[in-house]
Amino acid sequence: MENIRDDIFGLTDTGKVRKQNEDQFLIGGIHKALDISHTSLAERDQARLLGGKLGVLLVVADGVGGAAAGAQASGLAVDALTSYITFTMPCFFHFAEDIGGDVLKEISTAFQKSHEKVLAEAAAESGQEGMATTLTMAYILWPRAFIVQVGDSRLYLQRDGWLDQITRDQTMAEDLVDQGILKPELAQKSRWSNV
Repeated sequence: MENIRDDIFGLTDTGKVRKQNEDQFLIGGIHKALDISHTSLAERDQARLLGGKLGVLLVVADGVGGAAAGAQASGLAVDALTSYITFTMPCFFHFAEDIGGDVLKEISTAFQKSHEKVLAEAAAESGQEGMATTLTMAYILWPRAFIVQVGDSRLYLQRDGWLDQITRDQTMAEDLVDQGILKPELAQKSRWSNV
């Protein structure tokens, strides 16, 4: 990825309706690196022990559940996902041209671990029943982007002055649109838009 220029920025906002922001996001460069505590190597030789950026991880989670529960759910999900990818995901450590299927399988496992973490926390704390979050991730290993989404936090790509929607909402309203029962322009105002 050394020759690819990425211009990535994150921002979260409470919006016009809610009083508390329950969203979390994370943008991180994926590197192979060795943290050197001491060495007899000259400083110029140490540079070869640090790998360049191999990829980028982009995550957004939109918590639901009200009060602090949504913020807690989205934070737990992002933390569990990034921890799994960083410390457990085997293909994080072994990059190859034909790695696509393995990456998707591992990302699916990472999402499942995030889900389990949120469920366990909700069960362990009284008053947190029903806390949940959406979770959308792009794992970019140039020239590929692996995109996984649960819920209705959309992923867009902005390039050359165009904004393209990459994912679709996973809601009842979107399913009704797909079946021809609901018109697309009515989906956002439908009572099924957040279900």
